[in-house]
Amino acid sequence: MACDALIWGLLFVGCSIQVLWAISEDDASEYMNKKEREALKEEARDMFYHAYNAYMDNAYPADELMPLSCKGRYRGSEPNRGDIDSTLGNFSLTLVDTLDTLVVLGDLEEFENAVKLVARDISFDTDVIVSLFETNIRMLGGLLSGHILAEYLQQRADIMPWYRGELLNLAKDLGYRFLPAFNTTTGIPYGRVSLILNDVHWGHHPLRPEFLESTYFLYRATGDHYYLGVGRKVLKSLQTYARVPCGYAAVSDVRTNKHDDTMDSFVLSETFKYLFLLFAEPGELVLDLDEFIFTTEGHLLPLTLASIRTNISSDFERDIVHVDEFDRTCPNSLHLFPASVRQPLRNMVEDVCPRRSIKRRLSASQFQANNLEHLKMLSDMGITTLTLADGRIQLLHTFSNAKTPQDSEEGLLFMQEMVELTKIQMQQPETKPQTVTFIKPNTDPPEKVTLLAGPAQFGPELQNFDKITGKVIFTYPPAACTDLLNADRLAGKIVIMDRGNCMFIEKARRIQQAGALAGIVLDNVAGSSAATSPMFAMSGDGKEIDDVTIPVVFLFFTEAAELMK
Repeated sequence: MACDALIWGLLFVGCSIQVLWAISEDDASEYMNKKEREALKEEARDMFYHAYNAYMDNAYPADELMPLSCKGRYRGSEPNRGDIDSTLGNFSLTLVDTLDTLVVLGDLEEFENAVKLVARDISFDTDVIVSLFETNIRMLGGLLSGHILAEYLQQRADIMPWYRGELLNLAKDLGYRFLPAFNTTTGIPYGRVSLILNDVHWGHHPLRPEFLESTYFLYRATGDHYYLGVGRKVLKSLQTYARVPCGYAAVSDVRTNKHDDTMDSFVLSETFKYLFLLFAEPGELVLDLDEFIFTTEGHLLPLTLASIRTNISSDFERDIVHVDEFDRTCPNSLHLFPASVRQPLRNMVEDVCPRRSIKRRLSASQFQANNLEHLKMLSDMGITTLTLADGRIQLLHTFSNAKTPQDSEEGLLFMQEMVELTKIQMQQPETKPQTVTFIKPNTDPPEKVTLLAGPAQFGPELQNFDKITGKVIFTYPPAACTDLLNADRLAGKIVIMDRGNCMFIEKARRIQQAGALAGIVLDNVAGSSAATSPMFAMSGDGKEIDDVTIPVVFLFFTEAAELMK
């Protein structure tokens, strides 16, 4: 169990082992030669055996080694440490958690001996309450991984002929003792379970990341020797601050380097495993790690557990055993077992707390600020509107102001949609201001007037020397939000229309359908001007497809008045 690392890193081994180190660029970034990697790999191996032998000689069959007292920690025999002790169940936790690490290190003889001890000594008929999460990842994961590797070595290393699934039977026994913890109204399991009473207790879920695991996988993925340097720094810090004559002790205070009389099982299961793997070459291992996946606790499960067909590694001799021929001969139905467990609980939450589907009355994309019916709907939802000086609308949702709880819930959905719609509009490419130019009548010589206009986030954008020239005409009705009564007169002209009553893009579509060359929208907020207001870009409807093919611009009130003269 390890934590996140910053430039100054804290390695959390378990709940309390904390080792402080500094990783400088000079320490970590240089290329590491094969000789140094070999030395560090062997040092990691030595670290593992220093801790493992200390546990086996002084603590087994206890759950953990107390490295300062040099004795075993049993549940209930030592002063209670609170939540930390919920990982202990008097079931030789450290040995089970360490089984697959022995295989990773290539110590097959000790692995076989450890499997015999586990099969002979471990029982779950103990009246203790344990952490569901920790016992699942450490004990159940360790037993399953140990069973898989035992059969793997039977087939490939021709050892352990006596093994007949003893670890799998223990795993099945433990798994069934977990099931009552999943019998909840929400479907979310409780955090603790009694192994003998099948009772559940206090729902807590301690979830912690693993820094050394991340370092190992980052090195595997990138091949960057920087991560080897990080691993070296961690290894040396553990040797300096955590190693004691009887294993490795947690550090209760990194400021004083005071030790805690604790060595959690994952020190052997994960910390030293990942240190060893970091410095080991793939060809030095007795396992092909590409055929396995690591669990949360660093236990190995094979990829051949795929539910439909087994994966075949690239170097498998297909000419000897043609696996493809037997894919459907004896299908593996074991993957159906979890489904039979989950099926009775499938609709439990829906039955206890059925969800109510909301029939929406108004979505954010449909909202029109000048539509009185829409404003009334927003008021019922608890949403108040405020029109700013520049014509923009500010929305405020107050849950308690809604007409009914259902209206309040719809108001929340409306606000969420409005936020997403705003994000989409903000992500639109930046549009440049446009201009409207005309010749002022009754002037000699002719006086040209140019007005600054706002762009649209839909339709084509006029750039550089692009321009549209034509006669102008007003729509009727002026807002162009309903069928146009003078649609037959708009073709080939620049169409002027008022702001309000519908979306800008709806106005554009309506005049485009009538054959207009371009459109000009006039602001209805008195006193607004391009000189005093931020540039305004007319928004679309949030749809990915832009079906407007004519340019449309926006004139503030002052500029619109100049045009109307």
